[in-house]
Amino acid sequence: MKIKYSLKSKLFLVILLVLIFNIFLSLVLGSSLFEKLYTQDKINSLKSGASDIKSTYLKQNIDDVVSSITSNEGQNISICIFELTVGTGIGEVEYYSRKKYPSLNYSSSEILNLIKKLDNENAFNGLETNDSYYLYIDKNNKFDNNITILSNIIDNKYILLQTPLPFIKEISNSAIKYSLY
Repeated sequence: MKIKYSLKSKLFLVILLVLIFNIFLSLVLGSSLFEKLYTQDKINSLKSGASDIKSTYLKQNIDDVVSSITSNEGQNISICIFELTVGTGIGEVEYYSRKKYPSLNYSSSEILNLIKKLDNENAFNGLETNDSYYLYIDKNNKFDNNITILSNIIDNKYILLQTPLPFIKEISNSAIKYSLY
């Protein structure tokens, strides 16, 4: 005895299977997949922001520099422009913006400690060319895990851009929820 399914029943089964498959993929693969995707996108955004700020900084038009910095800060990026004599550790912070992420605001001593940590890791040694970057991802500290991009502007002047990893995790979770809906 053969059971005949109507076209309506077949379409319903196909839609149900696609829905179950989507939920399965979202739950099993979604978190790590979306997080990796958004992390890589943010790294590219940080590099692009560093290049943009460097090029406007070198033109020495303060209005363009402020506009470029403001544009990047609107993407949940904190920016630090500083001068540092590598090896001696002597330098000065020219500009530092605080993150807008409430639990991750740095004090000025914390940014100086990060610069010292990067100097101890010899992060500044490979930054001679205009297109070189040093990527640092700190996942050790529960409240302070960031993606950091360090780049040379000119001579002993550097730019450091950061974005918090919890922000990327939130975006990733939102994408999963949206795809499930």
